Amino acid sequence: MTNTLGIDVSSKHLDVALLTSDQLLSGKFTNVRAGRKKLEKWTAKKGDSTYRVCLEATGRYGDLAATYFHTQGYPVHVINPARVKAYRQSLMKRSKTDQEDAKIIAQFGSASSLALWSPPTDHQREIQEISRHLAFLKEERTRLQNRLESGIVSKAIIRSLKQQLNLIDKQIDQLEKKLKSDTQADKTTQEPFELLVSVPGFGELTAASILAEVVDFSRFGTAKQLVSHAGLSPALFESGSSVSKKARISKTGNAHLRRILDMPAIVAMKHNPIIRSLAQRLEKEGKPKKVIICAAMRKLLHIAFGVVKHRIPFDPTYSSKLQITP
Repeated sequence: MTNTLGIDVSSKHLDVALLTSDQLLSGKFTNVRAGRKKLEKWTAKKGDSTYRVCLEATGRYGDLAATYFHTQGYPVHVINPARVKAYRQSLMKRSKTDQEDAKIIAQFGSASSLALWSPPTDHQREIQEISRHLAFLKEERTRLQNRLESGIVSKAIIRSLKQQLNLIDKQIDQLEKKLKSDTQADKTTQEPFELLVSVPGFGELTAASILAEVVDFSRFGTAKQLVSHAGLSPALFESGSSVSKKARISKTGNAHLRRILDMPAIVAMKHNPIIRSLAQRLEKEGKPKKVIICAAMRKLLHIAFGVVKHRIPFDPTYSSKLQITP
């Protein structure tokens, strides 16, 4: 049994559970560098200097803890929260506290085969934060535009809304240019960017945004793994002969990546010969529009994986070589 440190992360605290072959110890530390260092010393006092660290993917606050232990040389595993939730349900746990969550994470980590985590580079973190902030600004622009068109008659409010929209438009334009230029300028993303842009349906902004979320295509062994990462894998629900529901996408993956692919899939259905052929076939089969778009999104990810992995610009005649079958 591998000694495992399970960490439940919040903005201010790290609730931890240290699981060894003969004991399960609990503790609580502040989620700042001093607190993380104190946690490391605490585990050493318990006689366990070799262990692996497991925590859920919770964004910025979890990344701080994961990066610290990775830098200190510990094997770190960042786990999809959906997997931990399913494990908790399998144990039929009723109580839910931060300490209990840490124990569940430690137990799951100890019993599972998990991929090692490594922190993103400064460049990868930068373009991802820009990409996600752009998404936020665009949502805010839509909200303000809807409010402007909601029937407001006050000239002062209309003027204020227009000023806010004008400022957001300028910020979006600046950040889109920076995202594209930063992606093209860095040697780790320059070639993948150029390959993705060769795919009909992917513009420069889309290509840069995909790279911001995927981070590194080489960490996925197959296109299916990339599709699963995006939460676009079909999820079936069948039980016996009496229960059968329509398949749907799992959504247990990167929601940002799914959002990025939505509009490109619609564009590709018209201008990408492979996606267009897929969409026409599904339409003849009577599939709903939403199903066709999701299928196009999956296919686009297969194509993206293929062109980047094989370092060959998109060419529909080489589809079999690029392993893009859904």
